[in-house]
Amino acid sequence: MGRQGAAIVVILVLWLLSAACGGFSPSGQPAAKSTEAPAAKATEAAKPAASPAAVASPAASPAAAVSPVASPVAAASPAAAASPAGPAQASAPLPPLRGTGEVIVNAYASEYEDLFNRIIKEPFERETGIKVVYDSTGSAAEDYAKIRAAQGDPGWDVVSVTAQEPIQGAKEGLLQEITEENVPSLRFLYPNVRQIVGNYGVAHEIQYMSLMYHKERVQPAPDSWEIMWDPKVKGHALTFQFANILGVFHMVMAAKINGGSLENVEPGFQALERLKDNLLDWPQQSTQAVVHMERGEVWAMPYWDGRAHYYINQGLPYDFVIPKEGSIPLINAMIIPKGAKNKENAYKFLEFWLRREVQREWALGYTVGPGRGDIDFPEDFKTRHITSQAQLDQMQPPDFDYIARNRPAWTERINRIMAR
Repeated sequence: MGRQGAAIVVILVLWLLSAACGGFSPSGQPAAKSTEAPAAKATEAAKPAASPAAVASPAASPAAAVSPVASPVAAASPAAAASPAGPAQASAPLPPLRGTGEVIVNAYASEYEDLFNRIIKEPFERETGIKVVYDSTGSAAEDYAKIRAAQGDPGWDVVSVTAQEPIQGAKEGLLQEITEENVPSLRFLYPNVRQIVGNYGVAHEIQYMSLMYHKERVQPAPDSWEIMWDPKVKGHALTFQFANILGVFHMVMAAKINGGSLENVEPGFQALERLKDNLLDWPQQSTQAVVHMERGEVWAMPYWDGRAHYYINQGLPYDFVIPKEGSIPLINAMIIPKGAKNKENAYKFLEFWLRREVQREWALGYTVGPGRGDIDFPEDFKTRHITSQAQLDQMQPPDFDYIARNRPAWTERINRIMAR
């Protein structure tokens, strides 16, 4: 072997030694392995967000439901809503949902259905390939009655109801349990609202009972529920039947402002009997009040903040407030009947609706608070709707289980009063 061959051997030996030590970098230091840092990041990204295992109980005392609330928002920012007491924070985008077949959804009619088609149904169908069949019949109470009559198999896969129905359904064994394993985005919802609704419902939006009034007919602007009994609105006040939870909430509030409570509703029934002289109508569904608004016939009524804001945005001469005596929140939830034929598609549907961007678009479109508190909104929206844990804490939800047990008897009694 000549000098040239010896040089080649030396070079080969040095190359083998450098490879065994991890190679050489341009600085002369060993180069890092190309897979180390990305592997660590991938592992971190794969970890699921911590679930709200210790679900916080409502912070407000029972008296908070009737305490003065100037605005639903004396509010904390979204950062405050993301505190340990609030929902988990969103991290990486969730993977696309794919499926086949259909999912049968029962919810509401009128503008709700129009918005549902645009914001929920069409995008969900495009992404997943799952067809949404929509049924707008019935109120929440009527729909649950169908679930009960059908022993958990009413022909629907998802039903939009209030918080009371999943509580009832869990006790009666008529609903499918919904967990983070089925619907991962449950972890982003308000923990105390999840606790109220339980594992058999998904709280996708939050409203509150506002006092809606005609700006031109009721001056100055009212600040008390007492306006409903004022002689100046005689023949122009409106409240709702107890098949609509709005009617029940109004009775409970009437009881509270007259010295009663949820457990002592006698003053509420007496107040509603006095209210009869002022009533223009006593409809069942919230949408049935719209014709009276369009004609300018109703001057004062309890109405959900979301629907109130929606119709004001249509140019109707109304406004809405939280009276000084306070308000009661409405928690809207989605449930899956136990006999649903398309459960996997139902889970995908719920997961889609809980996505941050979908929650935000639905909240802005229907003018309601979302089910999760980690979403930013325009300032004017945040001052009128529940968009954070701090705002939610200003309103104490009633005992929905107590309402469920007493609602049939209350309904019979109010029907007798209105029939006289």
